[in-house]
Amino acid sequence: MIALALPVLLALALLVPIHAALGLHVLRRRVVFADLALAQLAALGATAAVAAGHAPGELATQVWAFLAASSGAVLLTLAPRLGATVGREAMVGIAYVVATAATVLVVDGAPQGAEHVKRVLVGDLLSVSLDSLPRTAILYAAIGTALALFHRKLRAPDRSLALELGFYLGFAAVVTSSVAMAGVLVVFSLLIMPAVAGLLLARRFAVAFAIALAAGSIASVAGVAAAFTVDRPLGASLVLALAATVVLAIMLRAVRGVAKLRLVWLSGYALAAALATASAWWLVAPSADQPLAPLVARWSGAFLSDAERNAQDDSRATERKWLDQLAQLDARERAARTDGAPLDDEMLRRIASFQRSYAEMARGERFVVETLTATARERARWPIGLTGLFAATLIGVAVYAARRRPLGVSSSNSSERLDSIVPPSCSTSTMVTARR
Repeated sequence: MIALALPVLLALALLVPIHAALGLHVLRRRVVFADLALAQLAALGATAAVAAGHAPGELATQVWAFLAASSGAVLLTLAPRLGATVGREAMVGIAYVVATAATVLVVDGAPQGAEHVKRVLVGDLLSVSLDSLPRTAILYAAIGTALALFHRKLRAPDRSLALELGFYLGFAAVVTSSVAMAGVLVVFSLLIMPAVAGLLLARRFAVAFAIALAAGSIASVAGVAAAFTVDRPLGASLVLALAATVVLAIMLRAVRGVAKLRLVWLSGYALAAALATASAWWLVAPSADQPLAPLVARWSGAFLSDAERNAQDDSRATERKWLDQLAQLDARERAARTDGAPLDDEMLRRIASFQRSYAEMARGERFVVETLTATARERARWPIGLTGLFAATLIGVAVYAARRRPLGVSSSNSSERLDSIVPPSCSTSTMVTARR
């Protein structure tokens, strides 16, 4: 697993710093979705190159993608100079919609068109080779150096047309390279989410960049670890891990300046509310996706009979078998494109037919697993739901009691301390008069 994860981590080590820096500039320019537009244009160029017969990883495909993204860079540069009534956001939306529609037209009817669109969206970081990383590192280092040299001018309000065009062309070059590795969704997340976390917690550019770099790095490692541990799609895992950094930054900003003890009380109430909500959701809709399911999966499985558990295990094993067969076909097709010996149309049709069959059989086994899981959750509705509500009530009561009576201070001690300050002969009215 380490050998497979190492190229992914090295690629992310290149992606995170350059996207954190560009993301801060993009947020300050208030063109958040410019990345999506440029990424979709780059994806359109790469798709057109593949449809023209070029392999996905070769230089010609990268050139096509960069030229398409450069058209968006020119549009973003000229948009503010078209008049006050036409904003840059409108041009970003137009570029994104047109690029998406054109991509759909290009892939329509092509063999494995849906698979290509999925690869463009979520990327294929697992296929990144160590040989391709030095070229990417040189490109990112050059653009990062330019950002550092023109840092002050890029943040000035009166930026020249040439400087803006250079910024967006460099932005397009980075997006072109990163979309080919990581896909549109991951690239957008790397660009925006760490930068948002940095700006939520700091005002100075250098501090915000350091926070964004740390958030992106930690989220990348966590996303890769989660994807390999639970065997889930890498791109989607990275997006969710990066989103968690934004949520954490929002929480830190909200509690900034709050006393530490008060933060403990708020955390306790939040935990009780979350547990109560999840338990109530289990009672209302046990067959739906449940937040508590990973915590009580073994317990809820005890509500199945031996025959049902055996059928569920058999369906899981059969599903893995069909998915392995599907992965082998994908690997064969990818290897043929990478080696420069693309398969003919007849072979592609046969592979596509097998892929559809394997995917359909895997979905059938997944349906059996999900049906039995829903049955177990339905039977476990009241034990798990009521237990969760009871635990949430205990947590809430404990937090309330601890807040009303801080640890280490009893009511008797409080009375003794008050008696030592106020003499017994002193009445309440005397105390008020004395205070006045």
